[in-house]
Amino acid sequence: MPVHGADDREKNMETGLAVLFGVCCSVTDCKRRKITLSVLLAGAAAGCILSGIRIWQGTESAWGNGLQQVFRAVCLESVVILTAGKVGSGDAGMLLVFGLLLGWKACVSILCMGCLLIGVVAGCGMGIGVLHQNSRLPFAPFLFAATV
Repeated sequence: MPVHGADDREKNMETGLAVLFGVCCSVTDCKRRKITLSVLLAGAAAGCILSGIRIWQGTESAWGNGLQQVFRAVCLESVVILTAGKVGSGDAGMLLVFGLLLGWKACVSILCMGCLLIGVVAGCGMGIGVLHQNSRLPFAPFLFAATV
């Protein structure tokens, strides 16, 4: 049986933290209809610690990583503005933390897959008459499902 290296353990840790964070966000979004700041800050702290570890190990540069995070934050907040509040700031923060934990490429994939999933569920719900055009669905569970 092959022995897994440090890279595999690190990826498992990142994935495990992302799953734990996704569960916390999904539960708070479904219960409170918003993602609380404390959950977002806890996820951001974990993501910053992992980024610091990657920078210390030399697998990422501090300058490049910092610019990527600022660029991601601006892009995600622009999604909130462009959708006129349909996607909340908590969802954008959730995606930002996923980007910190899993990387920006995974963040883009999660956003696209989450939009596809919620579109299918909303379309089916409207088709059978359970949902209406102005119905509100929490987005965090779909982002979490896209992460898994």
